[in-house]
Amino acid sequence: MADLPSINRFSLGDLIAGISVALILIPQSLAYAEIAGLPGYVGLYTGALPPIVMALFTSSRYLQTGPVAMTSLLTFGILGALAPVGSVEYVKLASLLAVMVGATRLLLGILRGGRIVYLMTAPVMLGFTSAAALLIVASQIPRVLGTVAPDGK
Repeated sequence: MADLPSINRFSLGDLIAGISVALILIPQSLAYAEIAGLPGYVGLYTGALPPIVMALFTSSRYLQTGPVAMTSLLTFGILGALAPVGSVEYVKLASLLAVMVGATRLLLGILRGGRIVYLMTAPVMLGFTSAAALLIVASQIPRVLGTVAPDGK
């Protein structure tokens, strides 16, 4: 409580921004966990922990971390064939996949692998993003209509 006098008007703005992000991130993280075939609590962890780790090690005005739809869809695509969706084994494999991807990203960061992105043209990136959006929408249609997909999910 002794630190309260040091709070200024910028601190209030940061507090409001943090609350706003949390209000958006909670339902978004739950939805992304569902797309990935994981329990909701996993989505909450992936929404909360990466930004905290990023804040401890680095800062950027332009880069954000946390769950994204494409990562969720790729996780489901990779792990769906390896274990039953929602099982303990599936969650363990998702954790292993996250560690492997994190190690790869760390290695690419050390080697300055981000420069490869400059070689990809805008139409390629737009096509990739559009295809991902269409796949996500198509995967959610059975749930919206309350039906069962042909694969039984």
